[in-house]
Amino acid sequence: MNVLTHGLASLALARAAWPRAPKQLWIVAVATGVIADIDSASAWWGASAYLRWHRTYTHSLFASLVLAAAFAADARAAVNVWRNNFDSVLQSAVARKRAYENAGRALQLNPDLSLPYAMLAILQVVDERYEEAIESARRAVALGPGDVEAHVALGYVYLYAGKLADAAAAIEARVGIMAKQLWERR
Repeated sequence: MNVLTHGLASLALARAAWPRAPKQLWIVAVATGVIADIDSASAWWGASAYLRWHRTYTHSLFASLVLAAAFAADARAAVNVWRNNFDSVLQSAVARKRAYENAGRALQLNPDLSLPYAMLAILQVVDERYEEAIESARRAVALGPGDVEAHVALGYVYLYAGKLADAAAAIEARVGIMAKQLWERR
């Protein structure tokens, strides 16, 4: 597919998955759909530029890591939209499937990211798969011990799983991390 087709397909999927979502979410979805093929723009500078840039840097290992972060951000945006608009968005099987797929893509590209595991944990809570959610959230904390989002996801999962003492401990860990980060910034 060319860049235009990727962009239009991404927009169509985003609008189908999140019909009431803010436009910023659609922009992120389109951007993650076309970013790998941005090298096609090199054709504007002539055939030699196209041959030099096409399928090189944007298809590299480094670009894979950047794309993994982009897919993780896309999954995070979907979860955040769901949190703010539960009744109209969260129930959409298409939207949940897309978030699962993006988190999975991020993990395929870079299995050492904590954010996709945190987002998977939240998705698994929505689907009432609490044991899997606990494992995903624990993995997020193990990969990102200083990542506040991972600790929030762990607390959220424990809360919905009915493990209140564990939820309190996860939130306390989050507060400790935030206090340390604030102290280091001064």
